[in-house]
Amino acid sequence: MRPFQHPYYLWASGLLFLLVTILTSSPLQAQPDENLVSKSLRACLSSIDNLSRLQCYDDLITNLDASLENNAMANDDRLVTNAIYNCRLLEQYTQRLECFDTASTKISSSNDIVEKPREEVELKPPPSFLVQSWQISSQADRGPFVITPYKPTYVMPISYSKEQNQNVFGLISSGEQVQHFELKFQISFKTKIWPDVLGTQADIWFAYTQVSYWQAYNEKASSPFRESNYEPEFLFSWPISVSFFGLTSRMLAVSLNHQSNGRSDPLSRSWNRIILSGYFDIDQNVALVPRVWHRFKESTNDDNPNIKEYAGRGEVNLYWKNNLNTYTVSIHNSMKDSFRGGIQINWSHTVNFLPIKPYIQYFYGYGESLIDYDMRQSRLSIGLLLTDWF
Repeated sequence: MRPFQHPYYLWASGLLFLLVTILTSSPLQAQPDENLVSKSLRACLSSIDNLSRLQCYDDLITNLDASLENNAMANDDRLVTNAIYNCRLLEQYTQRLECFDTASTKISSSNDIVEKPREEVELKPPPSFLVQSWQISSQADRGPFVITPYKPTYVMPISYSKEQNQNVFGLISSGEQVQHFELKFQISFKTKIWPDVLGTQADIWFAYTQVSYWQAYNEKASSPFRESNYEPEFLFSWPISVSFFGLTSRMLAVSLNHQSNGRSDPLSRSWNRIILSGYFDIDQNVALVPRVWHRFKESTNDDNPNIKEYAGRGEVNLYWKNNLNTYTVSIHNSMKDSFRGGIQINWSHTVNFLPIKPYIQYFYGYGESLIDYDMRQSRLSIGLLLTDWF
């Protein structure tokens, strides 16, 4: 048999001819396909169950983060991502779901986003949580009289302190012993009441915080509230952007603050302060907020004349959002010879399909509450966080 008639040679020649034909022929005109992120959004939007739909959106955002870090995202995907990225910053799951649904519906019903020129698109990072919370940019502005978080709102069914003030509790519930386990909760919010004061960039806010220590498990003493602190506050804020030493200033605030426990003598405790606060971003997920204050002089019937020596003359707060975890550290100090003060460490974890977060808090030092401001305590609390800082 001649070489050119060998069956293997004929098969090889046929395959080679087919390959050359495919490579040299003019390509078919492919139909423009929908970009990958739009497809994923449409798939999420098709889910009827709210929690499943929100989980789908949150998973998509997590995958987008990985693509951005690896620089593996097409230009069209970057354009669509810009339209949905800020939804992730909303703490309340109902607001986050509504934001995702609205953006997904607009993207699905319009080709404007994907028909833009295929030029290199720079994906702008979302505003930091400071900018979002204090509505510093026009993008984050929610208008006046919208209730937003200020300090954390939480419920701590387990709150243990070995050092409880029996002398004070004896005045609340005569003849009964204070328990080391109690329930601690806090409510805190703020609202903008005068935006763009007199045509400037300044805003005036009202904030309110209440923290209570409830002897809920002390049935012998009829489960009394051992202590509650009430803290209304008016804030004047001014946005400012200056970068130095790795910090970017976002805002300065001056506030008039009143804090009291609402009791009569001999359990009455209160003070009034003017507080200067600076709000700084270290990066998108790390913030630093130092505060210093001056206490206004009280009348001759001052219930707690030396409170500054324990609750301090200032504090430093550090906030760090690391993926699904949030860590905060607050340190206050008298800044005098005694250097008395306290430290509080908080941890919370976001569960994507739940509107609340597991929360752990530890405090050590002086000034945790007004009634015990001059008593050194250590307290460990475990519970649920309803709204986070700011």
